[in-house]
Amino acid sequence: MKPPVAGFIVRALAFLIDKSLFCLLALIGLWMAWSQAGGLAPAFGKNLFWWLFFVAFFFVPLWWLYLSLTSANLGTTLGKLAAGLRVVDAKGKNISFGLALFRYAVGYTVSWLVFGAGFLWIIIDPKNRSWHDQFTGTRVVGRPRPWRAVATLALLVFFEVFLFVSLVKSIVGNQDFIRQLIEIYQDSVKLIENA
Repeated sequence: MKPPVAGFIVRALAFLIDKSLFCLLALIGLWMAWSQAGGLAPAFGKNLFWWLFFVAFFFVPLWWLYLSLTSANLGTTLGKLAAGLRVVDAKGKNISFGLALFRYAVGYTVSWLVFGAGFLWIIIDPKNRSWHDQFTGTRVVGRPRPWRAVATLALLVFFEVFLFVSLVKSIVGNQDFIRQLIEIYQDSVKLIENA
């Protein structure tokens, strides 16, 4: 007997878990940028620039690589694993790396076009397939565990909020850093006025 095809809600939860993992990595990177600056505004500005550069140019390819490698090697992403789901081909087998890369890099991009209509298609498709499932001949199957997915997502969001609040407190609580920022701002205003 074939495992049931997963519906929209549990797939959305799995997707949010995977996205939250990447947000957590981004926050850890931001923490590292702050920590390595040693409370110096110019050093943090430089580190922040490189962090933003990395996020802007490397996070999307890393996202596709993560999804493709986990789907090809494990048959699932960490988010789908928490939700009890797997990505399979038409024969019910794990998909290849090439197919996974096409599914995520091209298929997800197309599914996001027109305000995410390709993802919402899962709701109206009788076989719960998204556009990227239809392009690649894949299915998302399994024994959905929505409560486990919700608990995993809640835990990740808790850590993200904790890290973010701790970072903001650390920055705002550093009076020397705030003073340096004010001095940098005043110096740049003087430069603009004298130009």
